[in-house]
Amino acid sequence: SLVASAAAQKNFGADASSLLNNVRTPAALVAGATFGAIFALQPSATDSMAIGVAKRFHLLIGVGALSAELIAVLVSSITLTRLGMEGKMSAADGSVMDFLYEHYELELLATELNFQLGLLGLCTMVGIRAWVTFSCPRFAKIAAGFIAAAVLTMLSFMSERQHVKDASLIGMAARYIFLLCEKAWVEKRVLLFLGLGMGVYSVLETGK
Repeated sequence: SLVASAAAQKNFGADASSLLNNVRTPAALVAGATFGAIFALQPSATDSMAIGVAKRFHLLIGVGALSAELIAVLVSSITLTRLGMEGKMSAADGSVMDFLYEHYELELLATELNFQLGLLGLCTMVGIRAWVTFSCPRFAKIAAGFIAAAVLTMLSFMSERQHVKDASLIGMAARYIFLLCEKAWVEKRVLLFLGLGMGVYSVLETGK
C-alpha cells in the first residue's frame, strides 16, 4: 500500500516553475518600463487644476504599479527556488494548478495579482500621459480612448484565466489579502504586519 501511495503522488515542480516564469519575465519588463515612466510628468505651479491632479495621479499610479511588479518578481523568484529545494508532492491525477493551490496558493496569487495590477497601472499611466501631453484635445481624447479600449480588453481576458479559482481581480485581491493576514498572524511575521499596515495607510491617505 505504501508503494501504491507513493505511485499516486507526483512532483509538479517543473511545470509549476514554467508557469511562474511565464509571469516573472513579463513582470520584470513591465517594472522596467514603469520605472522609466514614473517621473515623466512633473507637477508645475503653472498647471491647471485638472492637469495638476492628473500628473499627481500619474505619479501615484506609477509608484503603485512598480511596487506591485517588484512583488511579483520577488515572490515568483523565491518560489522558483523553493520548488527546486522542497520537492513537495501532490496527487498524480491532479494538475499543476492543484499542486500550486495545495502548497503555494499565496505565492501564486501574489505573482498573478500583482503582475496584473502593475500592468493595468502602466496602461493607465500611458493614458494619463497622452491626455496631458497632447495639445490638441481631440487627439488627447482619441489616445485616451485607445488606452481605455486596451484596459477593458485586458480586464476581459484576465477574468478568463482558467487556472485561477476566482479570476476576477476583486476575488483574487480579497483572497490574497486574507492569506497575507493569515500568514502574518499564524507565523508571527512582524514585517508582513508592518507592510500590510503601510499599505492600508497609503490607501486611506489617497482617499482623503
